[in-house]
Amino acid sequence: MSNQACMFRRLPMLSVRGQEAIQEVRRIAESFFWEIVGVEDPDKLRSQIKRDSVRVVLIDLRGAMQSAMSWLPAFCREFPCLQLVAIIEKPQADNPAHASFLHAYFFDFCFAPIEPTRLTFSIGHAWTMARVADLHAASEVACGVVGEGANELVGQSEAMQAVRRQVYRYAGNHLPVLITGPTGTGKELAARSIHLQSDRSDKPFVAVNCGTLSPNLIQSELFGHEKGAFTGAAKRRIGWVEQAHGGTLFLDEIGDLPMEVQVNLLRFLQQGDIQRVGGDTTVTVDARIIAATHVDLNRAVLDGYFREDLLFRLDVLPLEMPPLADRGADVLELAQFYLARFCDELGVKRKRLGSVPGSGVNLAG
Repeated sequence: MSNQACMFRRLPMLSVRGQEAIQEVRRIAESFFWEIVGVEDPDKLRSQIKRDSVRVVLIDLRGAMQSAMSWLPAFCREFPCLQLVAIIEKPQADNPAHASFLHAYFFDFCFAPIEPTRLTFSIGHAWTMARVADLHAASEVACGVVGEGANELVGQSEAMQAVRRQVYRYAGNHLPVLITGPTGTGKELAARSIHLQSDRSDKPFVAVNCGTLSPNLIQSELFGHEKGAFTGAAKRRIGWVEQAHGGTLFLDEIGDLPMEVQVNLLRFLQQGDIQRVGGDTTVTVDARIIAATHVDLNRAVLDGYFREDLLFRLDVLPLEMPPLADRGADVLELAQFYLARFCDELGVKRKRLGSVPGSGVNLAG
């Protein structure tokens, strides 16, 4: 392998355990032609990334989780397009705060003692995801700075930066996404952003609110019907699932879907085909499913209102939208964003929010 190729596959490793841990990983990785460059503090890692245009970083978090939780958020804001892989101890993953941190900032993680196949798979997968698109050409879209759909994910809070990173990662494949979070947190905006940053962006994005569909017609609305299938079916109707062929089907409030319809949706997720109401043939449909809900689907499963096997199929790539209470100064930015939008819709001069000195009150002016 040429030196240029080795440089092309260079992988920095930040280790708090020193050269011994770095050598351990280097022995594992060298047979897969990864060149490990070891560093022992974030400043050196930063210099290495800037010097070599790095796309994947392996970080040893054993005994350093709390420290990483203090410096890594700002680091990720500085290098938002990096793919991070962590090495951790199993007890660290049992801590809810640690698990949330790993979920927000890392593409993948490996448990210690390190299993060679698992480590190389994680590194290779992260590298592949980083190479799916030309990150230099797409960096602004990837980081949620510009781009249709992404521009409505308003806010620069740490919570929204994490959402943007996940949206971009999820846009790179066709697996189902389950978006959760309180009502009004932008679940449909996140779904549209995933679609618009994917290779399906020139195909339909079909949004369906499962909670507003008529119980008597929901099968027909989703899967379509043939002429004469029931009283009033004067002609064939193509359902929402079929209309999303080649693109993305967004099922909002998926928790409101009746059990009998959940069976048909599960079949579609498993087999990739549907059957129109009154029809006797199957129709193959290629549509990515993004579902959203504000209810606890795990609780719904326990209560018998939602199929466990369907939840398993939907919850492949989870995305949790943060409540406004966790977004700090984003609230003012959101208010300004929608004030400008409403002014444009009403055809009036744009206004900006200002503050009354000493009152802490913001007013439009």
